[in-house]
Amino acid sequence: MITLPGWLQKLILYAAVVIALLGVGYIKGCTDASEEYVQFKATLAAQADTQVKRNAERARQDKLEKERRDAEYKRNIARLERDLGRLRQRARASVLPPAPTEARDPSRATFDRAELDRALREFTGATAELIGEGAAAVEGLDSLR
Repeated sequence: MITLPGWLQKLILYAAVVIALLGVGYIKGCTDASEEYVQFKATLAAQADTQVKRNAERARQDKLEKERRDAEYKRNIARLERDLGRLRQRARASVLPPAPTEARDPSRATFDRAELDRALREFTGATAELIGEGAAAVEGLDSLR
């Protein structure tokens, strides 16, 4: 057998102790890291569950808001259709007042009463259509906000 000097034996012993302590420290660190990882996963899962609940609540609120806005849009369009119906009805009737009965000579008028009345009715009807299209577009845009 080979005999080692005392100082070398002590050095080997100290190196073995240091290596053993490093191994124990490494294993302890791995265990601690594993426990931290488990805690991190649990925290993350809890946060994910909370966020899922928040998202579900937000989706429910958004759905209720959409239903409310859709109902409001339908009410506004129905009101608009009623208003346009009244305008169209007015466009079918004569726009001019009745001719006075005591008019001396109807031929002295500077315009053709029937032609003017027809033109004014067409204008009123076309204007009602334009108003209806514009108001419907505005309602549609307002409901998207």
